[in-house]
Amino acid sequence: MASNDKKNDKKPLEFARHDERYSDPASPAVHSQTRPKNDRMGIGSLLSEDELEQLRKDAANLVKVEEKDKLKKQKLEQFMKEARADYAPEEALRKILIDLPGHATLIRINETEYHHNHTYDVPISAYRCLNEVMFRAWQHEDVVGGVNRDKYIKPARNMTLTPAQLDTPNNSLLRV
Repeated sequence: MASNDKKNDKKPLEFARHDERYSDPASPAVHSQTRPKNDRMGIGSLLSEDELEQLRKDAANLVKVEEKDKLKKQKLEQFMKEARADYAPEEALRKILIDLPGHATLIRINETEYHHNHTYDVPISAYRCLNEVMFRAWQHEDVVGGVNRDKYIKPARNMTLTPAQLDTPNNSLLRV
């Protein structure tokens, strides 16, 4: 029983209460120095202006290096595709214009998106696949009766005009 009494003799735990000194701005316990708006941790005074400027320059240089590395990687992949085309004629690159009906905005193959009204350089295998998908999309549009024809955006045509054609109205040039 004596051990049971000892447990009851213990005082209940007291949790730290909010100290009123820290909520009063005039109190010496509150940091009275105002911090700059963008200095949330109060460490701005630890770095000099020269050091901050050097850090900004370093950050800009690091971003440039990252972007340069991304571009190098993209170019390397492009050159590797071209080199593969030299060794494997079936993987030669061909240009393709993605032309889809109104119900489709893109074709996604192996997590690569091919958007409507854009031209891409693709290997012959992808070229055949994209042509098949476009054909099936247009076939579906014909089956449903052309309900999405109003959403269709015709691909732009590249035209070269002679000086005599400069004052000609568009409808006669495009034969609309």
